[in-house]
Amino acid sequence: MKSEHYEMIIWWSDEDQSFVVDVPQLSGCLAHGSTRQRAIRNAEEAIQLWLATARKEGGKIPPPRGRPGMCFHSPGHGRLKASVTP
Repeated sequence: MKSEHYEMIIWWSDEDQSFVVDVPQLSGCLAHGSTRQRAIRNAEEAIQLWLATARKEGGKIPPPRGRPGMCFHSPGHGRLKASVTP
């Protein structure tokens, strides 16, 4: 399984003054970075560490589900997640 197959939700955190990435399929898998690119790289590393830990401890690894919906973020307006049916 490649990390880029897991959905990532990215937003700017005023509180942390950094970009934050949530990988919703992998419980507790979050990363941050000073730039969007750095946050994504950190999230890809966090995904690999999450998967390695799950394998080592015999945990369940969910298969990547792709893009079940689209997530839009507008600074100061929160997040909106909308399902899109082809």
